[in-house]
Amino acid sequence: PYQDHTIGQYENLISFNIHNPADKIKLLNNSKINNRQLHGEEGERFIKRQELDRFFDAAQKSHYYNAYKLLYLTGLRPSECIGLRWTDIINGAIYINRSITAWGLGNLKTSASLRKIPLNEYIIDSLWLQYRYCTKEKK
Repeated sequence: PYQDHTIGQYENLISFNIHNPADKIKLLNNSKINNRQLHGEEGERFIKRQELDRFFDAAQKSHYYNAYKLLYLTGLRPSECIGLRWTDIINGAIYINRSITAWGLGNLKTSASLRKIPLNEYIIDSLWLQYRYCTKEKK
């Protein structure tokens, strides 16, 4: 199983008390934007490219930068991302089959959550950077 230090890192990643790089981002003034402009016709809210760029600029020096990238590139939930192991990457895809909870690694909430995410060059790059970061920390 995992050491206390590792579990503490996982808890920090999914904790609401975590330092959020988005806190440093100054939000655009939305007071003159109506609800339809902000949320779209169906009430959905999409992050704008400018907002995304600002978030990743602010997160660049965070220990969680690669995790943020992976979340963005794959649509993983934070608990699924933390539950990943290198052995979940098989034949050009990431297999999502577990997540982390307050009690440790466990099954996903529903069988519909089991899925396969094909790798692309951006995901591979983020995974490679994370691998290098992890192996550098162990030395």
